[in-house]
Amino acid sequence: MKKTLIYGGIICLFIILWMLFFYRFWPFVTGSNAPAFLGTTFEMSLPEAQRALKKNGIQLVNYTKFTSIDQEISKKNPFMKDLFKPLFAKDKFSEGETQLWYMPSINMFKSQVVAEFTFKKNRLTFVQVRMFPVSNPSHVVKLVTNELTSKYKLLQKETSKDISGAYTLKFKNNLSSIDFWINLTDLNNPIISLFISYNKNVSQVEMEHKKREKRAF
Repeated sequence: MKKTLIYGGIICLFIILWMLFFYRFWPFVTGSNAPAFLGTTFEMSLPEAQRALKKNGIQLVNYTKFTSIDQEISKKNPFMKDLFKPLFAKDKFSEGETQLWYMPSINMFKSQVVAEFTFKKNRLTFVQVRMFPVSNPSHVVKLVTNELTSKYKLLQKETSKDISGAYTLKFKNNLSSIDFWINLTDLNNPIISLFISYNKNVSQVEMEHKKREKRAF
């Protein structure tokens, strides 16, 4: 009887640990302290990112569900997939290394906002955000720029060589970088996008330098 209880307890403990690991609850969380978008952080697993967004009442869904929820926005090719075919190559997905998940539209900055989250080896590595203004596009750009400037350092304004009048504002902090792409040449179809990436390699190098300095004397 005792052995049965012990074995049962071990099996229950194993199941609990497996579920904590699979859904990335403590102590198996993987998120870093580098902010990504709407409460998510880089290196989060998919379940962690979904939980973080859910706290704000936001879903993170697959592409099929995204297109069924946001049919009109999906027709506008919000993430410019035709321009980035290599990223969506079939062989990368067959290996299970890269997964794309989507945030259906929410209202922010006087716009309808959608986002694409890129996970590599089940870790959040990149976020693309697209904004569809419901008011003056220039005002939307100003609102977003002011918010970014309060949290990131504006490095430079890069004028597009291909599209007259379009430009990118490059923002950065110690852990994250944001390229804010603005194309208002056609006010009936403005393109306002954010490309948010993780400065992982830079951060790791800086940490190594600090460790080396501490061991110097």
